[in-house]
Amino acid sequence: MKLLKLLSVSFALIFTLIISVSNIANAQEGASNRLDIEEIIVTGTKRDISLQDAAIAVSAITEQTFNNQFANDPRALASIVPNVTLTLQPAFNAVAGGIRGTGSISILVTEDPSVAFLVDDFGINHVQAQFIEMFDIEQIEVYRGPQGTLFGKNATGGVISVTTKKPVLDESFGEFSASAGQYDWNEGSVNKFKLALNVPIIEGKIAMRIAAIWDKSQGFYQNSKPAGDYPGPTFFNPTGVWPDDGTDLSNVGDGGDLAGKDVLAAKIKFLFEPNESYSGHLIFEISKDDSGAPATVNETECPGGQLFCLLGFPGNHTPSPNWGGGTWDNPFATGESDHCNSTLAICKGHRMDSKGVYFNQTFELGDLTLKSITGFRHHEERNASTYTGEAFASLYDATRNTSRDQVQQEFRLISNYEGRFNYTLGASYAEDNLNFAAYSAVGLQWFLGVPGWIHYDYGSSQSDQNRTSKAVYFDFTYDLKDDLRLSAGARYTQDQKDFHREQGTGTGGAGGINLSDVGLTRDDNPPLFSSLIPCENRNICVTKADNWSELTYRFVLDYTVNEDVMIYGSYATGFMAGGYTETCSTDYSCGFPYEPETNANIEFGMKGDFLDNRLRLNLAVFHTEFEDLQRNQVLPLPVPPYQETVKVNAGKSTNKGLELEFNYRATDNFRIDGNVAFMDHKYDIFVWDETPNDGIDNPTDFGGYGLPFSPEMSGYISFTYDQELGDNGSLTYNVNVYHQDEAETQPTNPIYSQLDERTIVNANATWRDAADKYYITLYGKNLNDEIYRDGSNNVAGLWNFTLYGAPMEYGIEAGVRW
Repeated sequence: MKLLKLLSVSFALIFTLIISVSNIANAQEGASNRLDIEEIIVTGTKRDISLQDAAIAVSAITEQTFNNQFANDPRALASIVPNVTLTLQPAFNAVAGGIRGTGSISILVTEDPSVAFLVDDFGINHVQAQFIEMFDIEQIEVYRGPQGTLFGKNATGGVISVTTKKPVLDESFGEFSASAGQYDWNEGSVNKFKLALNVPIIEGKIAMRIAAIWDKSQGFYQNSKPAGDYPGPTFFNPTGVWPDDGTDLSNVGDGGDLAGKDVLAAKIKFLFEPNESYSGHLIFEISKDDSGAPATVNETECPGGQLFCLLGFPGNHTPSPNWGGGTWDNPFATGESDHCNSTLAICKGHRMDSKGVYFNQTFELGDLTLKSITGFRHHEERNASTYTGEAFASLYDATRNTSRDQVQQEFRLISNYEGRFNYTLGASYAEDNLNFAAYSAVGLQWFLGVPGWIHYDYGSSQSDQNRTSKAVYFDFTYDLKDDLRLSAGARYTQDQKDFHREQGTGTGGAGGINLSDVGLTRDDNPPLFSSLIPCENRNICVTKADNWSELTYRFVLDYTVNEDVMIYGSYATGFMAGGYTETCSTDYSCGFPYEPETNANIEFGMKGDFLDNRLRLNLAVFHTEFEDLQRNQVLPLPVPPYQETVKVNAGKSTNKGLELEFNYRATDNFRIDGNVAFMDHKYDIFVWDETPNDGIDNPTDFGGYGLPFSPEMSGYISFTYDQELGDNGSLTYNVNVYHQDEAETQPTNPIYSQLDERTIVNANATWRDAADKYYITLYGKNLNDEIYRDGSNNVAGLWNFTLYGAPMEYGIEAGVRW
């Protein structure tokens, strides 16, 4: 595999030489059409329209462009779409970040994302469920800016809409690919297998498509970092002598690999077209994720007043005796505790299973088209994690178990008139019902004199939420002149949430009941998603309900300068739903919901094809104002679990920015693609009470802080060279570079919580046979081996845990089509 590393680096050097003498491309004969700048059809306006005619900031990602990222989750979009900042939630395989300065670090199951995420028109409502395995892709459309009219709630940042491949009538074909690679620093393996089959069933009427992927890797972290000071003297036990009660006092892991990936997913799709007036698309989906628990890194600032410093677990940046008096400089060597039982099984990783059935129908009714979009999705997860980046079992380990059912029904009536006026009329209904239970081993208690508790007696808490959303919308276009068009629309949404929270027993403290309180042990298989005891026996037993209504709207005016250039101006609004915080731990914080966050966006744009369609430039300039910003606060508590997270409305902000996308076919064999984006996102008002759970109003102004997920500049450039080899096929070389400025992740910007500035260099080279049946690709990712922090969660007054982006990876992929 070391040879693959050498080859990957070599391709970058070879490509540099090629582009330096790119005039040779003009001498090539038989250039392929793989580099053409083609017309792309997008559907976000609820009707099929050319990308260049859509008066909205949207990027369309083709299958080949996405596959060239050699990744299969939503984070791959961050480099190839301007002002998209996506990463992982620390300690979870879940999406963090957003679009145009939206998003947060929060895994809470009752909260809503700032970016709507759709797969084949079915909306996925939570950041954990949004971290899907992306395969069998036809196209991905990314809409930037608030989309409250066209897509509804929870789209203040924008929308990611994934369209997978449909079955094809009367054709039998398939494809298979396999890849093998490794991470450079630990030689951890990276493997993927993909299969797709298209099978005609009834001539001219029914076809079936089967697609599957197995994505498996060892991960790039290792469980090999010792604690910095422990078991030396600590603030709470200055003697350094610990009770002999059978508790595992290990401060270093076993050296094994961490955070590997193991996802098996499949879709079976049917297309039914009995006549020209009807089309039915039925999809069955299943996904089984047995990936390892995501690793975390302890970057607690010491000295800095946080509890971990006093207990002997300083962050990596602190000189410490167990590290030879220096700092710990390798973030990929970290710690994970060894909890492995029926209740808290970190050894079994993050287990997530999803099943779905979706049925999309289209009825052609003369000048009208009626679409019915129906779906059901069940998602279960058991996410056991070490949140501390330490092998000591445990400082704070927990499992978060969730069962979630989503139901969606939408009807759209779309006009297809020949005249100046057309419209879309729609109505939607959705349910999102969840049951949640958490079991935690808060080893901090052991340091406070509760021996043995951390291994044998876990605390628990439960939350449930039932949500119903209803909406109606109307959107139209009217051609004022042949070259001037007005579009406008509005959507009215009603959102109802019924919330239930129970915690504490009177003896176990606010942190939840312990297993021993109900006669159970950690090996007795307590309920996965429900309560252990009657709610009336709890310290906290809260049932609340509330509803919110929002009107969102848009106005767009676009002008066709000529057949190749269009300019537009627009005004659009959006909102992120209000609700309750699943982790509230006091009667006060559980009793009051947070309100919707809203935003309004003014945008001017240009879309143009130039130089005989060899150059495409799409430009957007925007000014977005946010009100009632939703922000998570992690607050200390005097009793277990010693902290609670609550969401509050905390102020206003203004984001001004620019986005430029370009595609340039410089010669028949040489193409350049890229984007550059700028943001200037600042608080107008940022005021919150640092301890809102005490019932005393004490607001503090934090307006000088930077906003999360708002890098000032980001950019991407890709160079592709296609070399025809006649009967021997062709070679395609690609080098791409992505840069992102530093960005905040936390509302109050603590040290070591930022997304690090990074510049990432990737390259690949593909050989295809002359019939385009076989291909072999060599690839390299992060060839400059950039080490960068890619997420953080600072737990108030206790510790700070983070995650890092992947180191250098290289490998080979081979495929066949028939």
